[in-house]
Amino acid sequence: GMKEVDVAKSLNIHPQTVSNTINSDLGRKKLSEMREERDKDFTKVAEETARLFPIAMKTYERILEGEERSKLQKEVADTIVMDIGGFRAPTKVQGEHVHAFLSREEIEDFKSRGIAAAKASGMLVEEIPEAKTTEKDKV
Repeated sequence: GMKEVDVAKSLNIHPQTVSNTINSDLGRKKLSEMREERDKDFTKVAEETARLFPIAMKTYERILEGEERSKLQKEVADTIVMDIGGFRAPTKVQGEHVHAFLSREEIEDFKSRGIAAAKASGMLVEEIPEAKTTEKDKV
């Protein structure tokens, strides 16, 4: 699913090498096999979802008619219908990014504050090196 240029960058090879490999007989055959395997897995999931969907809808029906009160059964039905069946309302995902250029001093300040916070929380313990003994000290 990656672009040829991205594959080339990640493998540190020329994009033309990627193109030649993908478009070769062996490359096309391997991609076809990979797609078939992917499609088999998708088909299995789709078949299982189709089998479970009516059961989930019956659970909703029993809940609405007051016959069923099981929270676990409702959660499972929600998962089948909403998540696996694809009927969940779309959610908006938003991200914010900040770019900054820091000086060596600012980076060292961040590091020292991080180390101090880790020590204060007990997540970092500083070891005291053992004193080296010489043959003269042992006598």
